[in-house]
Amino acid sequence: MTIFDAPSRDACIARRERTNTPLQALLLMNEPEYFKAAAHKAKTLMAEEGSEDEKLIRVHETVTTHKPSERSLKVLKEGLTTFREDGDDHFAWTMIVHTLLNQDSFKNKQ
Repeated sequence: MTIFDAPSRDACIARRERTNTPLQALLLMNEPEYFKAAAHKAKTLMAEEGSEDEKLIRVHETVTTHKPSERSLKVLKEGLTTFREDGDDHFAWTMIVHTLLNQDSFKNKQ
């Protein structure tokens, strides 16, 4: 927990400092539970009705709590296409969800 600047359990801390370091991002990006969560969400997404755009909008809204901008939607579409070149459909959707889970807006709620 030192990577996340967690306070010691020996004392009560009323307010925790907010930090954002590259090591935190790297740790979460490689965290197996993040991959499992992304793979599960990808599987449910693939089973849902709707177009690719509707699914991208829905998963973005589910993870970030707001609808994607046109630019974000375009980036997600391009990413999905690129990930499909490297693997199957499940891999592509898993990587899209994993990308969203690793956004700063997901990890640091204001």
